[in-house]
Amino acid sequence: MSQALNCRILVKQHLSDRWAEWFGGLHVQNLPTGEALLFGTVPDHAALYGILTHMRDLDVQILSVDAIPIDLPAPAPSQ
Repeated sequence: MSQALNCRILVKQHLSDRWAEWFGGLHVQNLPTGEALLFGTVPDHAALYGILTHMRDLDVQILSVDAIPIDLPAPAPSQ
């Protein structure tokens, strides 16, 4: 079963907001340090790896990745 993740990805350069769609809809926040923080929710690990692959293909230098599974409530038992 796939599990949604809250993600934070720190990269070494500023990014335009227009890249948000390419990066799975993650929000882009350019920091005063010259770095950019991408953050938001991705549907599963496969989606996260896809985003990281796009970054590699664009030669974006990744400084850190945090991915925390979102605890989803268990489905109610059927009666």
